[in-house]
Amino acid sequence: METHAHLEDHHGAQVVTGRRDGDAALYFSIQCPVCRDVSERRVNPRGRDEEFLERFGRETRLVAFDILLYHLQADHPEAIGLDAPAQGA
Repeated sequence: METHAHLEDHHGAQVVTGRRDGDAALYFSIQCPVCRDVSERRVNPRGRDEEFLERFGRETRLVAFDILLYHLQADHPEAIGLDAPAQGA
């Protein structure tokens, strides 16, 4: 929880939210600071609630950071102070 709170408080602007051109669905995206890959997900896929991102912005950003943390742990463990997985494991 402490890590998520820090990310939200200090890096919340790294999560981009909105719509893509020609698409009514809402999205969020976040870019990996190591490899620059972008993770994008649809938000509220069953509805078209115009105020969803306003009401649930913090929660949306926390989900985005969760996805980023899983990516960093799996693909760039050394960048976050973890040991690289053993070869062949």
